[in-house]
Amino acid sequence: MLDLGASINFMPLSIFNSLSLGPLQPTGVVIQLANKSVAHPTGFIEDVLVWVGELIFPTDFYVLDMEDRFSHGSVPIILGRPFLKIARTKIDVYAGTLSMEFGDIVVHFNILDAIVDP
Repeated sequence: MLDLGASINFMPLSIFNSLSLGPLQPTGVVIQLANKSVAHPTGFIEDVLVWVGELIFPTDFYVLDMEDRFSHGSVPIILGRPFLKIARTKIDVYAGTLSMEFGDIVVHFNILDAIVDP
């Protein structure tokens, strides 16, 4: 999920473990969540490759030990402003489009399709 309000990228510990990405780096960061509670990440992992359309972006993630209550086919990975910046994301609310780019390659998405079928 893309989140303009998130100042970090994060993934659940269960997803991290299933991907076998290697050891986590320790971190002393404390994260304030949307409900104003605080969370202490299990660790930090750098340069995880995130594939979006035909583009691949190296992305850093904080890993949180959180409940695994997500629906089938839905993975609660939050891609915040650091990812959006790397992907040179542009959102046109009026047109209902989102684009990401790497070099000369640009990928376009229809936001309205994502709202109807997340």
